[in-house]
Amino acid sequence: MEIDVTGNVWYGLEEFQTIRLVRIDAEGNDMEELTINGTRVLGGFSFDPSNNVFVSGSTGQNEGGLTFGGLSVPVPETYMMFVLHMDVNGNGDWARLAHDITFSSPDVVAGGYGEAFVSGMVHDSLSWGRAFPWPELELRCLPRARGRRQGVRLGH
Repeated sequence: MEIDVTGNVWYGLEEFQTIRLVRIDAEGNDMEELTINGTRVLGGFSFDPSNNVFVSGSTGQNEGGLTFGGLSVPVPETYMMFVLHMDVNGNGDWARLAHDITFSSPDVVAGGYGEAFVSGMVHDSLSWGRAFPWPELELRCLPRARGRRQGVRLGH
């Protein structure tokens, strides 16, 4: 669950190969839904100060790629970690994919200046590919804790 900058409550739901982010009203009724297809696990989601949303998770069977907000991103491997960005209107902006053999629900937190911070348990070397369709996106690794926990800063 997350609260956006206007105070709306959202919950995330995994449904087979689909992630749904759903805004509810004060009575708990579903009011709005953002859908992401081609997924396996929802790691987390977070709203930035402009009410854009970052979502992290993993892909599943990649038939049709990762699709969200009118954007379709090719997924070269069956099981990949992703971070994606949708604008305030729910339009797909970009997605970043990373190879990994397994990981524990990568979480994402939006920063105050358009950046996002990603963390999770990584069990193999993590290799982020290029952003699609935003190739100038830069990545910075942030030490998080002992062991194999690792954080990655996504920003522009």
